[in-house]
Amino acid sequence: MKINHEDLVGTFEQKKKLVSQFTLFDDTFFSAVMQDKDAAEYVLRLCTGIPALKLISSNIQQALRNLIGKSSTLDFIGEDSTGKIINIEVQNADDERYFGPMRSRYHQSIIDASLVPKGVDYDQLPEVYVIFITPFNPLKKQGHKKVVYISKTYLDGVEWNNKVHEIYLNTTFRFFRYVHTIF
Repeated sequence: MKINHEDLVGTFEQKKKLVSQFTLFDDTFFSAVMQDKDAAEYVLRLCTGIPALKLISSNIQQALRNLIGKSSTLDFIGEDSTGKIINIEVQNADDERYFGPMRSRYHQSIIDASLVPKGVDYDQLPEVYVIFITPFNPLKKQGHKKVVYISKTYLDGVEWNNKVHEIYLNTTFRFFRYVHTIF
C-alpha cells in the first residue's frame, strides 16, 4: 500500500483506519514490524516452526554487495541464538522474473558468500532458512493447494541435508495458525 502525504493529514481515527489496512506485504509496515525484536521473533517462530527461536541479531533491507556479480538486498536477515541464519523475503509479484527457485538459490549463495567468514570449513557453515512469504500460491500452475511448501535437496533419491531450509508460505490460506503443526 502506498501512503501519500495527504493520507497522513487527518484525525487520529482516520490514521488508525489507514494503519489497520496494512499487512506484512506492505514493505514499510513489514520493516517497522520486523524492527521490533519481539515481533520479529514471533513471526519467525511461526514461519520456521521453531518455538524457542531467539534472535541475537537482525537487519532489515540489508544490502549484500557482490563486487564481481549481482548484489542483493534482503528484506530480513537474522541470526538466532544457535547460529541459524534466517532470511525472510516478502514476495508480492507472482512473476517468474522476480520469484522462484532460482531466486532462492541466489539468496542462499549470497548469504554463504557474504556472511560466512573466510577460512570456515564447509562443515561449519551455518544452518540457513530462506523463507518466501507470498500472497499467491507458488505452485498453482501445477495444481497444488498447500499452505506451506518445503523444498528439499536429494542425491539419487536420498535426502541430502545441506542445512538449507527453503520454505514457501502461501498466504491465500489463513496459514499462521497452522504453520507450527506442519514442521
